Amino acid sequence: MDSKIHMILVRVDANPSIGAGHLLRCLALSQSLQSYGVKSTFLVSSNSVKSIVSRNDFSCDYITVPVFSDYKEEINWVGLQAERLAVKAIILDGYQFGEHYRGEMKGMGIPFILFDDENNSGRLYADVIINAVNEALEFGYAHTAPDATLLLGERYTLLRPEFCLPPSGEYNKRGECLLTFGAADTSSLTLPILKTVVKEASNLKPMTIVTGSAYRQLSKLSNYIGKYNAKYSASLELTPRVSHRHSVTNMRSIYEQSAIAISAAGGTVFELAAMGVPSILVVVADNQLSAALEQEKIGWCITFDARASVPLKQIVSKANELWNNENIRQEMHEKAYNSAIYTGAESLTVEILKVLNLPVLKIH
Repeated sequence: MDSKIHMILVRVDANPSIGAGHLLRCLALSQSLQSYGVKSTFLVSSNSVKSIVSRNDFSCDYITVPVFSDYKEEINWVGLQAERLAVKAIILDGYQFGEHYRGEMKGMGIPFILFDDENNSGRLYADVIINAVNEALEFGYAHTAPDATLLLGERYTLLRPEFCLPPSGEYNKRGECLLTFGAADTSSLTLPILKTVVKEASNLKPMTIVTGSAYRQLSKLSNYIGKYNAKYSASLELTPRVSHRHSVTNMRSIYEQSAIAISAAGGTVFELAAMGVPSILVVVADNQLSAALEQEKIGWCITFDARASVPLKQIVSKANELWNNENIRQEMHEKAYNSAIYTGAESLTVEILKVLNLPVLKIH
């Protein structure tokens, strides 16, 4: 029985421009790998450190990547870290790592695992491709990664450990509307949507707003909520209609209080499904559309494409309509958690261990 701890590197970033979705799915995979005796060290840019240190569930080591004049210098540095740590593989996640970067990484001779969303960036060079939407089966990876092991489709849906069990409690006891646009809210939608709710659908209450460590309008949002709640209390309604939680790491408890959510359509989509939250999903990036539409077909969420322009009134109107129809919400809740994949991280881990010829032996 091999009880040796094996090492992998994870090259990923998180910042206000790209959000934290890439970081969080790498974290979910790393947490699962750790339960099989595989330890991860993250290589991140300096502006990613804030997202890491703000989390109480980030138990991996990390190293800040120096600023280099070109990608080849960075690859050389990554190679030195890989040699020093005697790693078994490198995981790469991020659109900034283009075809040339990936080609140089392939040349290192270390198994190379790539998260991909659209297969639209040229030759991939990876030994393993991960894409957890069913549509990915039609993306043509045989042409861009002909020798890779393809781990595609919903059975590889990644959830962090806190979401790998179905929701607890009765849905009809939930009473909050959740507004969340990820760690960074890269399109700055939180405040405009909140203002539209106040103007167009004031019965969406109580509302909980969650912002992440990379959110850039914290002062403006806090001031607006403070003024609104003061006005609300002055009207003899003692409970504030809007509460704000910043840099939350235990999202499960918030989801389990949420009757509906208005959310960005990133990695949060799969958490919302797992927790049975009927949702309005707002697509703000090309890579989000396939997964969001795939989930909409299941029937637990409604998707708005906000890549070109944000239909604020339509989003809020649909949320208000959903809020006022308990029967529809109950049906959507059941469709969400009944369709959710709770074992994706383990399935993905087992397949990766097989590719790396490492023991498939869970240690905790």
